[in-house]
Amino acid sequence: MKSKIFLCLTFFCYAAIANETTTLKPIQNFDPDRYMGTWYEIARLDHWFERNQEEVQITYSFDEDGDIRIQTQCIEEGEPQESNGWAKFTDERSVGSLKISFFRPFYTPYLIFELDKNYQYAFLGSEDKKYLWFLARKKNISKALRNKFLQRTQKLGFKLDTLIWVKHSL
Repeated sequence: MKSKIFLCLTFFCYAAIANETTTLKPIQNFDPDRYMGTWYEIARLDHWFERNQEEVQITYSFDEDGDIRIQTQCIEEGEPQESNGWAKFTDERSVGSLKISFFRPFYTPYLIFELDKNYQYAFLGSEDKKYLWFLARKKNISKALRNKFLQRTQKLGFKLDTLIWVKHSL
């Protein structure tokens, strides 16, 4: 009987630890003002609304209502494209949990789950792990940062078989 109880306790402890490593949680102590400005999309999971896009550049700014305006510029099939979206906080402004929309009134959850202390790179995704982005303030990143992104997202359970490394000119 004691061995069954020990086995059950071991299982529940393991399940709690496994869940902790795969649960996507938004960052705390988020400073939206520091997040504003231009970012480059370094990598993303493939999805229909960004298919065939290269040179993706995203600029965040506040609108008059305090929501975040998202302006995206890219090259799609050789042609410059631009789209505008919006983000709203889903929690306090100090939590990296937002919902975004490029097709109002439909919003998608958007969690910032890692952010450099100097706001030079960010890892973003959705809780269901269907969406993932790696943004940086510069077009080129170090091999170490690339490996950090891959290791962190694999550990969290993202399926990286459709990961796209976005092409940027130098």
